[in-house]
Parts: sequence; C-alpha cells; structure tokens
Amino acid sequence: MSDRWGVCLMEPIILNQLKDSWILKQNELIQKRRPRRYLHFDKPIVKITEEIANEITNPELIKSHSFYPLFKSPIGNRIYKKDPKTNIKKIVWKDRPISYPSHYDSLIYSWYTYQLEFFYEKQIKDCGLDDNVIAYRKLGKSNIDFALEVFGFVKKKKECASLSLDIEGFYDNLDFDILKNSWKNNLGVKSLPDDHFNVFKSITRYSYIRRREIIKLKKSIAEIYPNKKFILNSKTLDFLRDNKKIKKNKAKGIPQGTPISCVLANLYMLPSDKAILNKINNLGGLYRRYSDDIIIICPQNKLAEIESFAKETIQGLKLKIQDSKTEKRLFKNNDNKFICIDEDDKNSRLNYLGIVLSSDDTYLRHKGYAKFERKMTKFIYKKVEEAKELKIPIFKRKIYERFSSFGKQNYVSYAKRAYKKINISHSKQQINFNRIMKKINKKISKVKSKK
Repeated sequence: MSDRWGVCLMEPIILNQLKDSWILKQNELIQKRRPRRYLHFDKPIVKITEEIANEITNPELIKSHSFYPLFKSPIGNRIYKKDPKTNIKKIVWKDRPISYPSHYDSLIYSWYTYQLEFFYEKQIKDCGLDDNVIAYRKLGKSNIDFALEVFGFVKKKKECASLSLDIEGFYDNLDFDILKNSWKNNLGVKSLPDDHFNVFKSITRYSYIRRREIIKLKKSIAEIYPNKKFILNSKTLDFLRDNKKIKKNKAKGIPQGTPISCVLANLYMLPSDKAILNKINNLGGLYRRYSDDIIIICPQNKLAEIESFAKETIQGLKLKIQDSKTEKRLFKNNDNKFICIDEDDKNSRLNYLGIVLSSDDTYLRHKGYAKFERKMTKFIYKKVEEAKELKIPIFKRKIYERFSSFGKQNYVSYAKRAYKKINISHSKQQINFNRIMKKINKKISKVKSKK
C-alpha cells in the first residue's frame, strides 16, 4: 500500500521505527509528568511495557477494539460579550466541553496520532505551510514568538491591514466525510485500513458520559455504602447504559481533548490552508492559523477581497466564520511613526495570542493577568478550606509553585519570558513580580480569618 511520499505506511521498517520512537517518547512523558490519574473505567498506565506496546501497535487487535465511552467535562471560561442593544460589555460564562478517553484508549489515540503526524509534517513542508500552521506542532516556539513574528512583519510594511477570523464551533462542526477523505489523503490510500477506520469511527461516532453523572453516582453509592470504595468497572458501565446516561454523537463533530483531536483538526483544514496561503503569498502578505484562530496580513486595498475569499474557502469545508469575532485593523508606518487604527479611523490595537500591538507599545493582554488573579484566588480558597476541614497545615508550596516565580510553568514565568522577548522596561511591566508572594500570603491570611 504505497503513499504519495514513496514509502508504504504498512511497511514494517517504517512502522517499527515509528513504534520504537513512540514508545520511548511515551515513557519519557510518563517519567517526566507522572501517569495521569484521572477517573475512568481503567487504571492509569505507569509504563509502556512490551506487551502493551505490541497490543496497541497491532492493527489486527485495534480493528476490533471496543473503545470505552469518553468522559465529558466542561471547563468554564469567563468572557465579555457586547450587548447589541446597549453596546455595553457583560460577563458571560462559556463552557468548553473537554473529553477524556480511558487510559488505554488514550494510548491508542496517541499511537495513531504519531502515525498521522509523520505524514502530515511531510505534507505541509511540501506545501510551504511549515511556518503557517502553528498550533499543536513541535516548532520549538511559544505563543510569544508567534505573536512577535506577526507584529514584526506588520512593522516592516509601510502600509498594510490585518484580518482576524474565528471559526465558529470548530471541533463540533467537522464533517465526517471531509474528515475521512483528509485522513485517507494524508495516508495516501483509497480506503482507510481497518484499524484506522475503527479509530476513525471511535472519534466520530463516539459515545460519552457527562462527568457530573459519575460524580452523582459516586455520591449516591457513598451514602448507601460509606465504607466501600467507589470503582468504575463493567458493572458500572452497564448500570449507566441501562439508565440511559451514555449519549452518542451522531451528526458531526469530534471531541475536544483527546490525543488525536488536534492532528485531525489540522488535517481537516489542510485544503483551506493551502488555498488561502497561495492567495496571500501572491499579494506579499502573511497567513497564520492557530487552531480555529486565523490572522492574515495583506495590502489595505485587498482586505475586502481577502475576507470574502477566506470565508468562501472555509465554507467549502462546511465551516462558518463567526462574524462577531472578525476584526480588521489598518496600519501605517510613516516617518518612524507607527499607527494602528480600526475601520472607523479610531486609534486601536491588534490582539494576537495574548500579546497586544498598539500605536505606542507592545504588551501582554490585561485579560490574561485578570484570569490569573481569579484562578489564584479560587485555588487559595480551595486549599485553605481543605486544610481547615482536615485540620492540617496549609501546603503553601503548591500555591507558590503554581502562582509565583518558584514555578517553572505558570503565568508568572510566562510573563517573565514575554517581558524579556518584548523588551518591556521594568516601569511598564503590568506584573510586579516582587509583590506576588506578598499578594499570595495576604490572600491566604484573608481566607484563613474567615469563619
């Protein structure tokens, strides 16, 4: 079974190389991050043994594998939405459902992601899209780098425009037939191999349980059997199925949050990425797509044409642009004076991936720090209340690691990197790093003093 790259996907040499590389990577991740111990129908996998690896990479076993229902849990985001009547922004809570496969199923998705990525990376390099599709890929860059690349391109132009587009309900609206064709094209085959087809079915016609139903069941069992440990198993699954708690995805869309979701989203958008990039390149512009967020830099007199072309191209994939999130900015760079305005000639700014470019400065988006503050307050309250209830000391180390300079991967460390790369002077920095610890301790004391 040959593909367009001159190799055979099922050729043992290729598969064995991918397999060895994948096992090594997975075990490194497990050692680095520890096994993910979320609640599901199976136990966390602490090591990819030879037996597990042979099972997961065996097409004969995977083509008949029965996937567990996904656990679906919403992540709440606080957003500001403008009221069309009053033109006043109001706080609205928007839930983003994240789906969790079982631990074993997650490994299967990871293995098939590894295969699909291998060929996808070859495709986009051949198409000249290597720098343009920037989400869910190992490019050795951060969102800060991506944003600064766009801003740098804008500032080099004497005059240009930006067009920011957002695809409405991206994952929820992916068409099954288009996705299947994208999958086949990526492998270079006329029909999906049986194992790939079973994985395709599991991610499109998937079944799921809302996590709150599991929590309800756990609480009700705890009331009846207070000394019995709650375990999810085949009996629990049968009970949930009999009580019609298991739902089925039917019409369109794939779950967000599984290991394979991201590469499938990128595969799906490949025809659109090619078409838009080709159009933009002919105009000397710039095209970037980060998942469902698109930004285009083009000549000002071509802005309307590009917007129409991009929308039509994306509609060809049975997707729709969310007009309320479409933003256009005009830029001028005369006599070393940079100006950013909107369509009404009012002074404005370009917000991209959490970094903001205005006529005067480049800085971190204020919303980012506000969100960080809310998370910090909520986490501190939770940890202090837990300590009170259990009558134990407050484990401040966890709080410090998550919300101060002691942590390596948090908003504070991200802000430090951003300030360094943007070259923001100390006086203009939005976050006072020296006061973060004081603020944390003050919040802890405040919650402790509450009765």
